[in-house]
Amino acid sequence: MCVYILLLTLLPIQTWALDLDKDRFDHMNLLIDNEPLQLDDPAYLRDGRLFIPVRSIVESLGGTINWKSHEQQIFISTASNDTLMFTIGKYEMLFNERGYIMDVEPFMLEDRIYIPLRHVAEFLHTDVAWDATTLTASFNRIPLYTVEEGDSVASISKKFNLSESLLLERNSNIDADWQTGDILKISIPYIMEHKLAAPKPVSVLAAKSIESNPDYILLAKIIQVEAGYESYQSQLAVGSVIINRVNDKRFPNTIREVIYQQGQFPPAHNGLLDKSKPNESVLRATKAIMNGENNVKGALYFYNPKVTKSKFWSSRTLVKEIGNHRYVK
Repeated sequence: MCVYILLLTLLPIQTWALDLDKDRFDHMNLLIDNEPLQLDDPAYLRDGRLFIPVRSIVESLGGTINWKSHEQQIFISTASNDTLMFTIGKYEMLFNERGYIMDVEPFMLEDRIYIPLRHVAEFLHTDVAWDATTLTASFNRIPLYTVEEGDSVASISKKFNLSESLLLERNSNIDADWQTGDILKISIPYIMEHKLAAPKPVSVLAAKSIESNPDYILLAKIIQVEAGYESYQSQLAVGSVIINRVNDKRFPNTIREVIYQQGQFPPAHNGLLDKSKPNESVLRATKAIMNGENNVKGALYFYNPKVTKSKFWSSRTLVKEIGNHRYVK
């Protein structure tokens, strides 16, 4: 699924390279609960990511926006009394004072600030869908839950198939001793569910330590070859498969040995790996993986079903399908 981006019109801070004449949508359709919303600015599609204006969307969903120019921070207050904070050029966002790591960073384009739509939309308790055929972005509110007599954390979690810890984390702005009539959020954002949360920002020392690890650039190179021009999640998945193999007794126990194992990754033996130059997105994904992030836990293989067909692949258990690849175990 594409990672969507929201656009917020504010004061200029920095610029970002974008071909304004390519993939520009002057007449995009935007729906909120099936009701059309007029956009005053064009939308853009770049590298599979949609950019659209955010202020009208947030306000239409009952939220408010504030901007602190000195700190370069954007604050969004939601209708359900949550607070989101984004900082220009930083991958960390705050949700009710708790930090989470996003897969993109807020940035400036001319006099407009862009922040990740997917994360914002999910924290606003909505589903987002993009129809490339009709150029339509649809936002649909997910109903909040009213605590009923006899409800408990365990019973509500079971009712909506959620973990108790995530349900409590999602509703951290209210007392955990819920009472009848309390309103709860039961839609769990991706970065909470998939453990992209960072209790503390990664220190400069830790970052340098990762970059000095000889496995770091090797892992980045193989990710670049296999998924360098696909989505961040695809890049993350390829690297996660390698780490899964390292931790599986059926494979070698180092990143280097897994990558160079005979018959597994052809680029490691045909010269493509040596020529690989990881892009910025791949380097971010590699750091995230080496910090413990994994979006295809248990997957030991990946393949493109349009290209590769055999009984071996059809007999595997599907973990997740991302982009052009299926990740299986």
